Amino acid sequence: MMFLQREKQITVTSPALAGRPLPTKKASRLRFAWFVLGSVFGAGLTYYVVSVIHNDAEYSKDSRTTRAFALLESAFKPLPALPVPTPAAEPAPAPVAAAEPAKPAKVVLPAKLSLSVKSGDTLMSMLMDKGVGHDEAYHALEIMKKVYNPRKLGVGQAMELNLDKSKDDSEKASITGLSIAVSPLKTIALARTADDSFSAKEIKAPITKGVSRAGGTIHSSLYQTGIDSGIPAQLLGEVINALSYDVDFQRDIKDGDEIDVVYERMHTDKNVTAGYGNVLYASLTLGDRDITIFRHVSPDGFSGYYNAKGESVKKALLRTPINGAHITSSFGMRMHPLLGYSKMHKGIDFGALAGTPIYAAGDGVIAEAGPKGTFGNYVKVQHNKTYATAYAHTQRFARGIHPGVHVKQGQVIAYVGSTGRSTGPHLHYEILVNGNQVNPSGVKFRTGQTLSGRELASFKREVKHIETALTDAPRKTELASLGN
Repeated sequence: MMFLQREKQITVTSPALAGRPLPTKKASRLRFAWFVLGSVFGAGLTYYVVSVIHNDAEYSKDSRTTRAFALLESAFKPLPALPVPTPAAEPAPAPVAAAEPAKPAKVVLPAKLSLSVKSGDTLMSMLMDKGVGHDEAYHALEIMKKVYNPRKLGVGQAMELNLDKSKDDSEKASITGLSIAVSPLKTIALARTADDSFSAKEIKAPITKGVSRAGGTIHSSLYQTGIDSGIPAQLLGEVINALSYDVDFQRDIKDGDEIDVVYERMHTDKNVTAGYGNVLYASLTLGDRDITIFRHVSPDGFSGYYNAKGESVKKALLRTPINGAHITSSFGMRMHPLLGYSKMHKGIDFGALAGTPIYAAGDGVIAEAGPKGTFGNYVKVQHNKTYATAYAHTQRFARGIHPGVHVKQGQVIAYVGSTGRSTGPHLHYEILVNGNQVNPSGVKFRTGQTLSGRELASFKREVKHIETALTDAPRKTELASLGN
């Protein structure tokens, strides 16, 4: 035992023996006595605990479990919620009756009404809103469909409606007439027939052919000036084509030049334009140089443009085979943009948007059409034994263009592109004389037909007539003296 192996003398703190050392033998006895006393006390305590457990054994396992869950439930039972003050309830708003759609005002019959189609309207709904019965409105529309589909009516379309009292129902209106101007030139009219049915017809407005004058001073571009001055776009294109035999539109046009055009205009009795006819006269003032053309129809029905001498303005070749382009490189020596050294440029480059149409410079036969090295997609037109023209870097060829095909002057043969050795979309245009490229600006083209005899005399009378009418007539006006 550990306590038997300790030092032989100990000091006892008991009051009776305080400060006195005890012999080893007595100390050992004292420790043993304390050990026995502790063992007895422990045995008694163990007996007591076992007895308590034994007494509890009479309760069933379920009872113990039930009590355990009851204790747990009571331990974790949530606290009662604190009362939350409830705001005073507001009185419910009184129900609002749904607004009924406004009923169309009753039409006082008989009546003549001017109506306009609004979003969501149909002709059927518009008629019924004015008091026409469903069956009558349906029957009227079925008759109208023979000449015009009412479904084509658009928002804002105006019409005139005539109503009277129905013979069958005094509360209903009856259609006596309906007129719809579907265009400035066409009106659809619906009328009641003697047998109390309907008839519908299309009425075309009477057309009068007049002569108008327009033009102005060029500041930005010839085309923009023409449009701004009132020259119709389709006629302006015709004027440019007719003048292109004598005018290089890329270099000849300067700020301050002027254009003047006389053309036919068709209009109604309300002066609404119905279309355009022919260009009768055009003049382009380039500095101190005037270029004037007149339209003339030959006895055999062929028309063309001539100068005041009766010489056709049509030349063998066009100087500019493309519209709306600008010269980016002229004929002659230049620093090549890709090669980086000076090289002879044997043509003229016209910068234009990809896809811009390219026209044949003159009548001829397609000699080549296909890829050609650095030229990319290439077209060559042989006009006669002497002259040929070439068009390079094209995006694609027009339909039907291939070797052996005959083409007319002004016919579309290809479209601007950037194929081959190219820095961007443009047309490389060449004129070849006996197989050699020449400067297009220096080529003198022969004129076309020249009028003579009675035809020339008739033409000069026409010229005099136009010149007299232009003397006092301002631009943007009607030239009544030239009307037919």
